[in-house]
Amino acid sequence: VGLGDSWRNLQALVEAISQLVNDRPHADVSFLALGHLESAPPLPVMECGLREAFLAGKTTCLLRDSVNRTSGGFVTPYPPGVPLLVPGERISGDAVEYLRRLGLEGIYVRGCEHESLSVLED
Repeated sequence: VGLGDSWRNLQALVEAISQLVNDRPHADVSFLALGHLESAPPLPVMECGLREAFLAGKTTCLLRDSVNRTSGGFVTPYPPGVPLLVPGERISGDAVEYLRRLGLEGIYVRGCEHESLSVLED
């Protein structure tokens, strides 16, 4: 879904997905549950611009050591596929706790593999 999509296109998408679910009642669609979004942390503080962060030196640190560091990469839970953190944003304790919960729930988070994150070098 993008800016160029019309309401009619979105309705067609919803109808198509509904039809797939109806046609395949035995299919496992539990991955579509997005209940975790209700407890998502507040938007983070931008420490530096995206370009500056992208070009900066980076290192990897454990999730537990990343609080108050600056994100060096995109951290994106799937679903829904919307970044929780982008390069240049400060990593809060709330964000770290949220990422831990997602991991416990088995939700894939791109950019947070093996409980580590890319952060800007100090």
